[in-house]
Amino acid sequence: MTENPGLGNDFFKDYKVYLDFEDSKIYLVGYSKSVEEKVFNSFGLSYIVKDSSLKINTIIKGSSADKNQLKINYEILEIDYLTVSSEIKDNPCIFLKEIFNEKETILVKYKTPEGTKGSVVLKKEKLL
Repeated sequence: MTENPGLGNDFFKDYKVYLDFEDSKIYLVGYSKSVEEKVFNSFGLSYIVKDSSLKINTIIKGSSADKNQLKINYEILEIDYLTVSSEIKDNPCIFLKEIFNEKETILVKYKTPEGTKGSVVLKKEKLL
């Protein structure tokens, strides 16, 4: 059996991979800390630009985001006093990478679909 010379998991193991479907680009960001530390420590949420807003699209059960009762479709207004501007909405991976990767706690200001505003402090936790 011949070995497949294509790219696989081994190639990508040291990178976070961001897919930008709108601009047809792939971003590879190398881990600055150990891979184990990057992969398993998380605030427990992810985000997406939807309806011209930065919205929560994933909550991991048992995470800091879950314990603080954040929900999918909540709009993120501010992260660590950084207001979500159109510049950030256009390229959230690049602007928020440092905050999500390097900080151990973050302040998130949000708005529910009903219009109620709130804020929570999220702590990075080892989830797996």
